[in-house]
Amino acid sequence: MSVDELILPANTPTVVRDRVQTFLDISRERHSAVLETSAQRRTTMSALDADKALLRELEKGQRNSDQIAQVQIKIERGEKALAKLTASFEKLGTSAKAASALSNSLTAYVRAQAAFSLDHSLPQLQPGETALDGLERAARTTRKLLADRREVETAPFPSAHAKKIARQHLAARIEAVRPDAGPLIQRLDPIKFPVARLQQYGDANDVYGTDPVALLAWLLPDAMAAAIDREIDAIADDGNALTAEERREKLAQIDAVVLASEREEAAFAELAGLLPRPDIDPRAALGLAASMPAPERA
Repeated sequence: MSVDELILPANTPTVVRDRVQTFLDISRERHSAVLETSAQRRTTMSALDADKALLRELEKGQRNSDQIAQVQIKIERGEKALAKLTASFEKLGTSAKAASALSNSLTAYVRAQAAFSLDHSLPQLQPGETALDGLERAARTTRKLLADRREVETAPFPSAHAKKIARQHLAARIEAVRPDAGPLIQRLDPIKFPVARLQQYGDANDVYGTDPVALLAWLLPDAMAAAIDREIDAIADDGNALTAEERREKLAQIDAVVLASEREEAAFAELAGLLPRPDIDPRAALGLAASMPAPERA
């Protein structure tokens, strides 16, 4: 894909467009290297197969010992060359996949934006650090922060909040099965118990009936609520629990520090002549402001 073929929003800043194009060019170069090495590998394999076939014919005839020795040497060299090409092919393939994933991620992010704002900060190496040292330090920091983020995301909710939600769920289910005594009062017809599709396992046929759990909750609301409270208390971890608001605040704080760390990763990777990791925040790799939308993290 040439510069003219790189379709990005018309208002994409030139510096951002150029960086996306650079990463795209690197991806294409690595892909070309993979194709070239693959072709060399196929040629080497074909020649090696031919030499092995010739050796079998010579050994079958039990003659031309000098020629047999020459072919054996040629096969040994071919196998070494093939092993080297295979290792190179695998290394180049991994590198090309990473470059392609990074290029695709950045391109998709930029294409999804309606407006752009740049970040002009310049991450600095610590005294005595090389670019690789700084990259490793920033990467370690990012990994630690992302682990902290996962802990926040998976933190339990307070038991009091869980009990409140449980009561809301019970109330909704009770309301869904509340008996209708109207027909009895009006016409002495049977009381109607609402029916709905019941959850099924391993059966393609729909089954309808009255929700038995909801009916028990309607009949014994206090006992049902107390029983659920006991279950919640048995597994609650209020010491590590976070409310929804606390969770949002902590995630926002962590995300701000993660982005700063990833800006260092991107800057030091470039300084070391490397590409940023494929799943890095596009804002960090492209020098975009933190006020722009954050990408979804896996």
